[in-house]
Amino acid sequence: TAEAVTFMARLGGGLICVPTTESRLRQLGISEMVPDNRDSFRTDFQVSVDA
Repeated sequence: TAEAVTFMARLGGGLICVPTTESRLRQLGISEMVPDNRDSFRTDFQVSVDA
């Protein structure tokens, strides 16, 4: 719900990570944060979105 998202954003420091598929990211036009991911855990972060 919108109330739950507001609660998470306010008490969690303002950032909410949302898992999604590669195809959905393409549909939304959201690109990778870095082209060459060197994170030891291979965490695949995308650019931040302010909604």
